[in-house]
Amino acid sequence: MYEDIYDVLVENKLAENLAEPAMMDAEGNIVTDKKDQVGRKVTHKFTHPELVYVFDETGCNTSQENDGRRGNQKFICARGTTPQKAGATKSNHFTTLGVTALDGTPVMCCVVKGKQVPTLVRWTASGTVTGEILKDILKA
Repeated sequence: MYEDIYDVLVENKLAENLAEPAMMDAEGNIVTDKKDQVGRKVTHKFTHPELVYVFDETGCNTSQENDGRRGNQKFICARGTTPQKAGATKSNHFTTLGVTALDGTPVMCCVVKGKQVPTLVRWTASGTVTGEILKDILKA
C-alpha cells in the first residue's frame, strides 16, 4: 500500500526517489554521521512537505470514572496541596481527527461527538483552538 502512495507522490513531484536509503536530520537534510540522524533511513525525500498531509484519529471520553482510582473519583490538585475538585464523571465520548502537513504545520482538527455532524476547526497563526474544542465538548 505505501509503495502506491509513494508512487503517486513521486508522479506528482511532491517527493523524489533516493538512489539508496539515506539518513536524514530533523530538517530533512541527508546526513552521513549517525549522531545527526533522526529516525530511520528513508527511501524518498519530500520536495513539498507543506502539501502532503497526514491524519491521526484518536478516541476519548471526558469521564474519569473507572480509571483505576479508589472510589472511582479522581481529584486534581497541585503537589503538596489538598484536593478540592473532583474529576469529570459525565460520560461524553468523542473522536478527534488531527490533520498535519509533513512540514509540521497543523492544518485542521475534526471533532466527531456521537452521531452529530463533525466540527471542523482550523489552526490560526497565533496557536491552536484545542482549549475551545474541549470547552464545547464538556458543555454538551
